[in-house]
Amino acid sequence: MNDRKNKLGLGINILILFATIVVCLFTAEVVLRFVWSGFRPGAHINPLMAYDDTLGWVGKPNYNGRMIESGRSVSCQINQWGFRDDQPTTLQTAQVKKRLMFLGDSFIMGTGIAKEDRISELIEARDSSFISYNFGIFGYSTDQELLVLKKYGPIIKPDIVLLFFCANDLIYNDSDLGHRIPKGHYRILSDSSLQLGNVPVPKLPEPNPLSKWMKNNLALVQITDKLISQVSFRQKQRDLRPTADDLGLANTGSERADLDSLLLFSPSSKISDLTYYLLREFRDECRRLGAEFILLAIPSNHHWTATREDTPAEILRVLNWCADLKIEAVDLFPAFHSDYAENQKTLYLPDKMHWNERGNQIAAEVLYDSVQKSLKMNSGDTSIVHR
Repeated sequence: MNDRKNKLGLGINILILFATIVVCLFTAEVVLRFVWSGFRPGAHINPLMAYDDTLGWVGKPNYNGRMIESGRSVSCQINQWGFRDDQPTTLQTAQVKKRLMFLGDSFIMGTGIAKEDRISELIEARDSSFISYNFGIFGYSTDQELLVLKKYGPIIKPDIVLLFFCANDLIYNDSDLGHRIPKGHYRILSDSSLQLGNVPVPKLPEPNPLSKWMKNNLALVQITDKLISQVSFRQKQRDLRPTADDLGLANTGSERADLDSLLLFSPSSKISDLTYYLLREFRDECRRLGAEFILLAIPSNHHWTATREDTPAEILRVLNWCADLKIEAVDLFPAFHSDYAENQKTLYLPDKMHWNERGNQIAAEVLYDSVQKSLKMNSGDTSIVHR
């Protein structure tokens, strides 16, 4: 009899525990849906992605629907090449215009904003002598952008190539994964040339319907996935750290402290120089195409923009590489801080990372001046422009 009572009591306790867990999870799900701005109900970025055996992924060719990201839902049309831009057939109408090729990640693709509010379209609106080709795709790093240049540069024959560089490119350039998705990965050979590896890119298996539904519709699953991504990102940051020598600083205690205060990444990290060789290959490919090359260092952190007028040390390292390689570089960090300090109007979407319409406008104003100057410059000149 006692055994039966014990078993019954244990069963009741297990049921109570199970019910408590279900109630807690349900409560957490409801609360997250109201208080977490990052919740993305329904289809979001993933349905817009298609596998590519070299790049890892592109946009889904000829997609016409909605893009839900950063708390916003916007119309999104993707061309037959897999980029959020006009169909390539329109390229034939551009013979008499200066052709601008935009390369970058979700900032250039226009996460969370309408197509006409992106920097590429704003440049066109400012000057009818320009035509922009937007090759931005969420999650891309410099190595993938180099592959896009090699593939499509000879087709569109750009006059100017514009590479938008985000600090996290330093991390993903050193990996054959981008945001936990396989991609091609360059390696430096003994003669300092680059060799592309991990191609054909391994294809991820299709998620089962239940898993896909949970990721698209449950806030708890989305926030867990986001936390896992952040942990993975921080682990990679440990290998990213510029030294005082890298930045031309004396390696004293005070200079070390100053450098630490300029870092976006972990103070225990070290920067690889693979990106240097990728930028060198970018420069050489642009020369083969007869195109000017401009790198733009892009702010991607609202807190930094609002509180700091200096440029992060990781970006300073990249700007120094550009100077060494004689690549024109534009630092957008001062312009963003100055505009926010003067007007107190946010330049970012609710995720506090991607630019909103105003952020794109500020970037377009700075870029327009740089493009005009670049068209007048000798291809051998270089300058680092701080706005």
